Amino acid sequence: IPLRLVGSEMCIRDRSLSVFTKENFKNLRYTSSNFRNSMYDELEVNKSRFKNCNFNEGIFKNIKAISNSKFTTCGFNNCIFESVHFYKNQYKDTTFVNTSFDETVLNNMVFQDILFDENLARNVKMTDTTFKNVNFKNVEVDNASFENVKFKNCAFDNVVIKNATMSQKLINELQKQHVELENVQPSK
Repeated sequence: IPLRLVGSEMCIRDRSLSVFTKENFKNLRYTSSNFRNSMYDELEVNKSRFKNCNFNEGIFKNIKAISNSKFTTCGFNNCIFESVHFYKNQYKDTTFVNTSFDETVLNNMVFQDILFDENLARNVKMTDTTFKNVNFKNVEVDNASFENVKFKNCAFDNVVIKNATMSQKLINELQKQHVELENVQPSK
């Protein structure tokens, strides 16, 4: 009897997984590149530029730093970010759909014209980060700290933030935007 795979089983069999590990990348320049279905483990990326790149279905783990880099019109859909440190990056016109962030640090970041949809963020620390013209849909944030985080002209639809600390000013702003806040404390 011949074996026939369907659905996700076929996808796993028909696609190979690219693995990038224990590398130090600097001054990379990629345009219209496909990094789909790749795993990134224990690496650093610095002073790099990515435009129209596909990182969908990527697994990013134990990333020491993604820093001083720019991502424009990129897709990070169906991705997993675990123990990733972002520093001084800009993301513009980029999508994060059905993506999870665990043990992630966002420091001195700018997100502009972004879609975050169906995302889960746990144990996340955000410092000096600006979200501008960002659409948040079906997002849950659990156990997070927000220090000097700004939301400018953002839309929130079905967003829940729980077990978090942030400024009283940010709490007030998010409540006006109908963000559901559970056990959110003002930072000291």
